[in-house]
Amino acid sequence: MHETVRKSNENLLSDVYDTPRWKKIFGPPTQTLERIGVQLCVDGMTIHKRKELKSSKPMHYVILSLPPRVRYKSTYMLIHMLVPHHLKGQAVKKYYDHAAVEMNELHRDGVCGVKVKLYGVSLDTPGRRELLQMQSVTAFYPCPHCLHSAEPGLRGQVFGGFRRYLPIVSPWRQKFFFYKGQKYEFRNVEVRGPAPLRTDESVRMMIGMSRRDRRPFMGHKGEPLLSKWVGVDWESSMCDKMHDLKCFVEMLLKGLVGRGSHGMYKAWKRDVNHRNDCRAFGIFKDFQDGENPPWRLSKQAIRLLDMRVRNIWWPHYLERLCRDHHSFWTHSEPMYKSKHKSYILFVLLPTCLHGFVAAVHNAILMIVHALRQLDGYILSISESMAREVRPGSHVADKTKVAQWGHTLVRGLVLLEGSFPVSHLNPALHHLVHYGWQTARGGLLRWVAMWSFERNNKRMKRLVRNTGTRCESSLAGNLLPLLGYSLDRSIRSV
Repeated sequence: MHETVRKSNENLLSDVYDTPRWKKIFGPPTQTLERIGVQLCVDGMTIHKRKELKSSKPMHYVILSLPPRVRYKSTYMLIHMLVPHHLKGQAVKKYYDHAAVEMNELHRDGVCGVKVKLYGVSLDTPGRRELLQMQSVTAFYPCPHCLHSAEPGLRGQVFGGFRRYLPIVSPWRQKFFFYKGQKYEFRNVEVRGPAPLRTDESVRMMIGMSRRDRRPFMGHKGEPLLSKWVGVDWESSMCDKMHDLKCFVEMLLKGLVGRGSHGMYKAWKRDVNHRNDCRAFGIFKDFQDGENPPWRLSKQAIRLLDMRVRNIWWPHYLERLCRDHHSFWTHSEPMYKSKHKSYILFVLLPTCLHGFVAAVHNAILMIVHALRQLDGYILSISESMAREVRPGSHVADKTKVAQWGHTLVRGLVLLEGSFPVSHLNPALHHLVHYGWQTARGGLLRWVAMWSFERNNKRMKRLVRNTGTRCESSLAGNLLPLLGYSLDRSIRSV
């Protein structure tokens, strides 16, 4: 077993086996194979090329007990079932309850003495809301991990409030403060303490209240779809780094660039609303008086940044983020993949923005620095041998994870104080929990949805393969029949 034979260091997180959550669920490593840990994901995908056709949601697993070099490859991933995409709420819960019969037997008894246990669940924001039966991320209680609440705005709710996670005596809780010569402004003085985390006990109470009143209670609408699965707790729902950073980068670029002529910049028209917000909250006085937003790049600056990116010598195996003499600063089409947006955040924004929008740049530098540390680092071969970890693996120091989580919160506070609060994406709040989730469950890159999205692409090719039209047509016709037969079998049970 890889868990037993691998090298490890008690002070470093080098794989999921080093985390407190793994030790709590699976116990100490064994010399013989007695249990297998899996990571679950349910994500919708279009079966055919036409997006308006009905889609399907495959439930698939990554086998965490395999070595890292093979566990994330599509060949070694498992597909459990296909769920019809149009079903919601209790109409879709019967499929998960039917799957629970099999998974509970594997959890308790196993096969030939080998048990299968669920480590966690990887989901994007809409999928997590559906699986946990919670309200939308734009609701008053937007977070599935804590009881953080939104604040009222002029046209709806605004999603900031990062200062509440600072120490009570922190000077950054004031209405404004200065950092590296830049002024950061907020709507009020933050007096709230950190929002309490949702636990299994509190969630059961809130679900009971929602049933009694027949309406959502503190974000909960009903029982989670995995409520009958043995061993699944509320902590198993983890943040997805892939989609969180994707939303973060899109939000940043829209605010920095403003209205453009191509891509996602073409539909920008929020400056008037942001100016009204600043007048109502008493922040950014120059912007209230009609000047350009302090977070906005000038046209000349955008042309210069565009030229910087176009003049980069891109490595051979790295996809260029410029196309037809245009970069992502003017045309958003080159960054159509989530990995493009991650590269923009971790590499290009900290370097390209040097000398521009200093307040926002300070926030980006602090956020990126903390995210890099929480994402782990790779040791040299000699250092890996000295610390007894597998060469090439990402590791993080257990004693410093809490420190980098606090640094990430401070970076989010700087971003809130230099951006219009009504422009902040609700999913940005998930970054607040990266620190403690890394400490409990390991590096978020180990459970991110990149591998599941690649497996979705593989399944799409099985249906869309024009070279084998017979198989493609058969797969397209069998999917509705399989759903119908499973529905009848569930009703008969």
